Amino acid sequence: MLDRLDAGRARQRAFVADAAHELRSPIASLRTQLEVADRLDEPAPAADLLTDVARLARLVDDLLLLARATRAIRRSGWTKPST
Repeated sequence: MLDRLDAGRARQRAFVADAAHELRSPIASLRTQLEVADRLDEPAPAADLLTDVARLARLVDDLLLLARATRAIRRSGWTKPST
C-alpha cells in the first residue's frame, strides 16, 4: 500500500512540474515580447500575444477540469478495481 502511495505522490509531483513548465513557457514569451516592444518604444505584436494568452487559458482550463474531476472521483468513493 505504501508503494502505491509513493507512486501516486511521484506522479503528482511530475504532473505539477510539467504543468508549471507548460505555464512558464508562454508567460516567458509574453514577457519577452512586451519588454522588447517597450524598449523599442513600439506596440507589442498583438497576434502573437493573443496566441500565447489563448494557450495559457487552455492550460488553466484543463488544470481546473482535472482538479474538479479528481475531486468528484474522491467524493464518490470510487476506487480503481484491482487487477
